[in-house]
Formats: sequence, structure tokens, C-alpha cells
Amino acid sequence: FCRSIESAAQHDVPWRILGWGKDWHGLTQKLEGSLDALRNLPDECTVIFTDAYDVLYADDLPTIKRKYEEMGEPVLFAGECK
Repeated sequence: FCRSIESAAQHDVPWRILGWGKDWHGLTQKLEGSLDALRNLPDECTVIFTDAYDVLYADDLPTIKRKYEEMGEPVLFAGECK
């Protein structure tokens, strides 16, 4: 967790932790919190949702956004196989 936050800070990537300090009641809580956060943002805002326990930022936000926009996709999901 700390390494994820540290890498974001090193690359000037702003972050917000959703649900910090709240009791965990299941996946729907995570989805509802995400939707609440999105409702308060301008429509043209680009949002990155990540898991703070296994994501490191390797570049600054303008570069990340440019690379995302170059893909030409409205939504991008990444996952891992188990």
C-alpha cells in the first residue's frame, strides 16, 4: 500500500482513497463508493481506479493519460489470472 502511494507521489499522480476507515460490508459498498465519487466529477474527467496494494505508477499523469487516449477505448480494464 505504501509503495503504491509513494509511487503516485513521486510521479505527481493525485489520488484519493475511497472507503478509508469504513467497515467493509462487501463488494457492493466498493461499487457504491466509486459511483458516488464519480457523480461529483465533471463529465470530461479521466479517472483511474486501481487497487492500492498491487499497483505502482511508473510515469506522470499526463503521460499515463496520453497513452490511455492513444488506445482509443472509452474504458480500459486490466486483470490478472490466478
